[in-house]
Amino acid sequence: QARASIAPGAPQVQPTADLAQLYADAGATKPEYDRLLQRVVRECAAACPGLALALPTTLKKSSRVAEKAALRRTKKGDVSIVKDVVRAMVTVKRFGHVTVVLHAIMAVAIIIRIKERFFESPSGGGWRDLMINVWIDGHICEIQIVHEMLLTARKTLPGHDVYNRVRNAMELLACRMGAAAAGDALALAWLHAATGGGKALGVEGGVASEYSLASRYKGKRFGDDPVKFVEKF
Repeated sequence: QARASIAPGAPQVQPTADLAQLYADAGATKPEYDRLLQRVVRECAAACPGLALALPTTLKKSSRVAEKAALRRTKKGDVSIVKDVVRAMVTVKRFGHVTVVLHAIMAVAIIIRIKERFFESPSGGGWRDLMINVWIDGHICEIQIVHEMLLTARKTLPGHDVYNRVRNAMELLACRMGAAAAGDALALAWLHAATGGGKALGVEGGVASEYSLASRYKGKRFGDDPVKFVEKF
């Protein structure tokens, strides 16, 4: 039902590919975006006890936007794909409240995209939420609706820090080898760990399992080319 409300012919990219213009548009849009989200939270507060709004006072860092654009497979440097320069997070205590907030957003904003990442398609790093893109004053903005328990886990456990460390590597793989490559790499990493690898390899004093490349070729050297090393295996 929510996807049916997406505006027909809605733009899926920003109207500009220029970084400076993107930020000028974002800065002009943010006051209205902030007012809209504050209104949504006020209207949903009675039906959703404990509802919380995290509304950044600044725009997304330009270095990260430039990085995302540079790692595109095509049209490198084109920032029109970046839809979260203006963003916010709404935290709910119950999954039923997600629907309430979504309907409130549908009533006041033009929705151009909905990504159900709780169950349908979690992010590559394992994060789960409902991600909504809205069109406000000629600019695409992002709203995340998250469950309080998932957010608590992200803040208090190391998962988000780990994701931040591997994110660039995943993006480089996707840029070089296609979108599926990053997922394949994660699957291989899990397989390696499940079969006995991943025991502090690369850390001084770490012990490799009998199944790992490090153990099978201990003391041998094949130069600095990792491809040649794998071919030997």
